[in-house]
Amino acid sequence: MSADFKLTPRPEYIHVELAPGYEIRPEGTTQLTLALSDVCTRQGQRRVLIEGTIARRETGTMDSFGFGSLLGSMLTGTSLFPIMARDAT
Repeated sequence: MSADFKLTPRPEYIHVELAPGYEIRPEGTTQLTLALSDVCTRQGQRRVLIEGTIARRETGTMDSFGFGSLLGSMLTGTSLFPIMARDAT
């Protein structure tokens, strides 16, 4: 399981590729948000496409609200388009 990801600036958006077996957990989502905020600011981009397969999710309700609050404060005005599937294994 992994919380790794790869950010690639494209002309129209920032592409986020989640590592195979990506695991959603508080530390990883914070790292992803900080990295996205930095790249979006440097590139002047406000559109993000996130693709990957989720192996596991380890966030509770309060963690999810905290992540949403962090996203809202750091990525104001950014459009996120997540395309994720759950790992069948």
